[in-house]
Amino acid sequence: MQKEKIIMSIDGSLVSSGIAILNGDNGEVIAYDNLPIKPKDFNGEEILKIHYIAKTIVEIAKAYNVTHVAIENSYVGANSRTGLTLARLYGAITSFLIENGITLIYTYTPSQWRKIAMKVGNKSKEGTYEWLCEYLIPKEKFGEFCTKGKEKNDDMVDAIVMGYALYKKLNNIK
Repeated sequence: MQKEKIIMSIDGSLVSSGIAILNGDNGEVIAYDNLPIKPKDFNGEEILKIHYIAKTIVEIAKAYNVTHVAIENSYVGANSRTGLTLARLYGAITSFLIENGITLIYTYTPSQWRKIAMKVGNKSKEGTYEWLCEYLIPKEKFGEFCTKGKEKNDDMVDAIVMGYALYKKLNNIK
């Protein structure tokens, strides 16, 4: 008997990492949330924030018996400091996951996971939210998370849709 596939997808950030858990066999969205970090948390120490985020992600992965992970490989453009910070964060997350026996880790750029999940690689943030509400989670259930003025939620939306892209890839769904 084959073990159930459980997908965790992560849109990592030192401000508000989006995390989603999906059933890798049927694409059902099991859980989703943000992991918010305030600028003054951990006395502003970047490395302590990174450690906390990576450790928390591993705890969530263990709680859900995650077998596969998708992490967004972000394009940072001209801001090399952001690129270095995200590289440290992704390195810590992947190292912690591997140390805890989770080795099926996939990386996607935003255009890659959008193309796989939604068949269009250049959707806007608003377009991604609308697609999510039409195909994965009804607006009535998910809508409260996308109200302007609340915590940053586009990371969570991205994590959910990226997890769905990995579900499609694992199950050879076009």
